[in-house]
Amino acid sequence: MALYAQVQQDYITAFKAKETISKEILNFVIASLKNKQIELQKELTDDDVIKVIKKEIKMREETIGFMEKSGDAEGIAIEKAKIAVIEKYLPATMSEADVRTLVEKTIASLNITDIQKQKGMLI
Repeated sequence: MALYAQVQQDYITAFKAKETISKEILNFVIASLKNKQIELQKELTDDDVIKVIKKEIKMREETIGFMEKSGDAEGIAIEKAKIAVIEKYLPATMSEADVRTLVEKTIASLNITDIQKQKGMLI
C-alpha cells in the first residue's frame, strides 16, 4: 500500500476510534500532503510523502522548543505524542552501532590500511 493511502487509512481508523491526538496530527499531515500534491500537480510518491512528514516533524520539534522556553509541560507532551504518531511512517534509521559495523566491513573488504591516505577509496 502506498504511504499516502496508509496515512489516510490510519486517519480513518483514528477517527473511528476517537483517538484525538492521532486524528489531529494525521489531519494536519493529510492537509499538507494535499497542498504538496496541488503544488507539484502530480500524484505524490512515497519519497514526497516522507519529505512532507519530515517537515511536519521539524515544525513540531520547533514548537516543542518554544514550549520548553515558556514552560508548557502539557503542550510538550502532546507535541511529542504527535511526533511519535507520524514517525512510524518514516523509514527506519540505522543505529550508530550498525553504521560503525558497516563502515568497518567496508574498510576490511577494500583492504584499507591507512584511512588518511586511502580515504578516496572509502568514499
